[in-house]
Amino acid sequence: MNSLILLTEISEKLILFILICLSIWSISIIIDRRKRLSEELDQDLFKKLIHSLEEKKISNLEANIQIKNIFISQGIKVILENQETPETIDRALASFIKRQRSDLEKGLSVLATLGANAPFLGLFGTVLGIIRSLPIVTGK
Repeated sequence: MNSLILLTEISEKLILFILICLSIWSISIIIDRRKRLSEELDQDLFKKLIHSLEEKKISNLEANIQIKNIFISQGIKVILENQETPETIDRALASFIKRQRSDLEKGLSVLATLGANAPFLGLFGTVLGIIRSLPIVTGK
């Protein structure tokens, strides 16, 4: 009987430790994605790029896209390098987006998996706690 109590105690602590580690991991992914998204959403750069596009000033546009190495400026670089026909621009941009997509989605599958499975781990820990609190198992 005591071995069952010891086993449930160890299991509870192990599950709690796993949940804490997974929480730290998911928070680090969230912070990293938030940081990357805030870099991508630079409003001043967007305004400069839109102004350059509206005035059709390619030199200003090229100068502005050199400021930061973010997704939108890299996409404009691809467009400027492939100006021959609309088809080449389309293919180059589609290829660029495919390459960048994996970097932008990095860590999201981990968050989805953790979000789907963490409740079951927590439920298992709760069940172990209930089992340990029953008078039949504890012998009280």
